[in-house]
Amino acid sequence: MASEIAIVNSALSKLGADPIVSLEENSRVARLCKAALPMRKKALLRGHPWNFAIARQILARLTSTPEFEYSYQYQLPQNCSRVIYVGTYQDQEWTREGNLILTNADTCEIKFIRNDIEMGMVDDCFAEVLALDLAHNICYAITQSKTLKEELRDELKRVIAESRSFDGQEGSVKAPIASDWLNSRY
Repeated sequence: MASEIAIVNSALSKLGADPIVSLEENSRVARLCKAALPMRKKALLRGHPWNFAIARQILARLTSTPEFEYSYQYQLPQNCSRVIYVGTYQDQEWTREGNLILTNADTCEIKFIRNDIEMGMVDDCFAEVLALDLAHNICYAITQSKTLKEELRDELKRVIAESRSFDGQEGSVKAPIASDWLNSRY
């Protein structure tokens, strides 16, 4: 498991830059990394349901109700970056509006991506993706090289696809559920 500074220094090494000791250093490179790292981490967490970032919670119904269309609303956890699944016992439709889940179901359980993940919790594949993404993000500011930025983009695409594939292989395969509409073809 990688630390923040290890991920940052991995990104800097991809740029041919010297490593830093701390994100609190009074250097241009440290300030760039400190500003970019949280945003890049949140964007990558939101972009794929990484196994280490998934959480589940049964939501408490709010006393206030939506103005129209739905009967109930539920407050999402503050650390929710992206809702992956909403389970309602009645298989009701739902929608996310702001930090609320709106539905006609009187119970609501969710599976979601947490955005408050500590670096010690991330797996090595995500750490590499984050280092490449950070390097790509700060590349031009440090190197002024469009060619290197393009090379990093291409490597990032390859590594993120590979990492997502590895991450998606952990768990049993869920059989697709065919609807009556799809079954009518046969």
